[in-house]
Amino acid sequence: MAETRALRFKVGDRVSCNMGSEGWAHGKVVALHYREDHWPPGKEAPYQVELDPSFGGALIYAPADVARVIRQELASTFSLPEEKDARPGAEVVEALRSEVARLQEEPGVLRALGPELMAVAEDGAELFVPTESTGPWTVTLVVTGPTGTAYEAYLRLQLKANSAWPKAPAEVRVHSWIHNPLISKEGVLDEAALAEALADHSDALSPLCRTLRAARALLSAPGIDEEEAEDAAESNRQRCEVVAQYSHLRKHRNLFELDAYSAETLHPEFWKAFSENTAEAWSAIMTSEASEVYSFPLFNRDFCAAFIEEMDSFHGSGLPARRPNSMNNYGIVVNEIGMEPALDQLVHTFLQPVAQHLFRGVGSHVDRHHTFVVRYKVGEDLGLDMHTDDSDVTFNVCLGKDFKGAGLQFCGNQGAPDHRHASLCYQHQLGRCVVHRGHRRHGADDITEGERLNLILWTRNIEYRRSRYWSRHNLQSRSTGYQRETGPPDKVCLSFTHDRDYGVFKEYAGRTKMQHCGKGWCPPHHAEYADFQAEQPLD
Repeated sequence: MAETRALRFKVGDRVSCNMGSEGWAHGKVVALHYREDHWPPGKEAPYQVELDPSFGGALIYAPADVARVIRQELASTFSLPEEKDARPGAEVVEALRSEVARLQEEPGVLRALGPELMAVAEDGAELFVPTESTGPWTVTLVVTGPTGTAYEAYLRLQLKANSAWPKAPAEVRVHSWIHNPLISKEGVLDEAALAEALADHSDALSPLCRTLRAARALLSAPGIDEEEAEDAAESNRQRCEVVAQYSHLRKHRNLFELDAYSAETLHPEFWKAFSENTAEAWSAIMTSEASEVYSFPLFNRDFCAAFIEEMDSFHGSGLPARRPNSMNNYGIVVNEIGMEPALDQLVHTFLQPVAQHLFRGVGSHVDRHHTFVVRYKVGEDLGLDMHTDDSDVTFNVCLGKDFKGAGLQFCGNQGAPDHRHASLCYQHQLGRCVVHRGHRRHGADDITEGERLNLILWTRNIEYRRSRYWSRHNLQSRSTGYQRETGPPDKVCLSFTHDRDYGVFKEYAGRTKMQHCGKGWCPPHHAEYADFQAEQPLD
């Protein structure tokens, strides 16, 4: 009889599981030699794993005990290391400061900032407020990607170090939107690949310089399936070509610079609040439009006009532009036409303090942002169906032009008993920003005259997304994250894309809407209100 190989992990061990195109999900082993009743005799899986809440909290099984399927969770993912590995916070901070000075001398480094104590962090699926003695800390880098590769462009990186650093390597987060198979949807560089790359770089280098060089090496040679890597590189190359071609056609070059936003471009009231940076100053410029929906002045009139001129210029260039999302047919992902350096400054310097003031925890830290301009015009997109955003905090700024209609309808929070009940119809004003949580159901009323352009910034917080608080609003949690609805929906809150009862209350207007009839999922069956009636699918 063949000898049975011992399993690598035991019950309770922290592991990462390969979820295919979704990347690696973290959790803990809850059973060994797992079987399901319907499996044929002799079939078993080495492990059953309970995923963390941020990955849906599901029970899954690992079909094989091999590293490409299941591996040990690496120390760099923890905000708080084991006590035996932790160093005094002051000692870590002093060492990180020295590292930042060395990083500034590294080739391709444009800026190196920090260390900065994180305002919020996740540990064991819980959010906590770090202290100077516990960490973790971040170091922010603005660099040029590896020379002669598809990634030779502006990159914003953030290195997260806990109090066990450098014994526990820093986690590398790529804030810039680039195509690379080793970078997760949230922007985290694959930890196992980074660990291997670190081993290939000299110990004589300082730890963070070594980390940066390893990360840059992985971008140029990820060491995985060549076809997958080349496809990703080609997508990134095309993106960079658009940026390069449009760089000669820019009308307002300041909109593309690292320090684009200043007292000359921002509204005076906003600049005053930012300069004072107190709770009282921020509160003074905020208007509470509804629960967890606020507005404030952000851009001055001249800046809005310049931004619109730039959008019109890009449209006139004939260069390809990616659609902002699956629901808007017109508009531009402005990160992908060269504005990302400027918008990074807007988000991380100016808008992140607003998010922290309004939404403690979820808004206390920002990693990536997805930023785009939407356009509504008679004959094009008139409005936008009810939806939630793939963001944690959303900023929505009206740039103009002259228009009528096009109000922004707000309903309830995703999964709440009243999530399809109306709470506000917000009327856009030039230069004014409305801010809300991404899980708030909302939609744009049809425009009746003129043209409206809005700059929309979806911000994401990895720490929040790793916590149990995010899982309630995660689409993976439809079966558990929705409470029973209190009653029938308000008509303005209905979604023809998502709702199973849209046709009961409203008529489908047009072929585009009609194709969704009978294909909705909301509300989930367990969350139906009393006497719920689903629409009948088309024959």
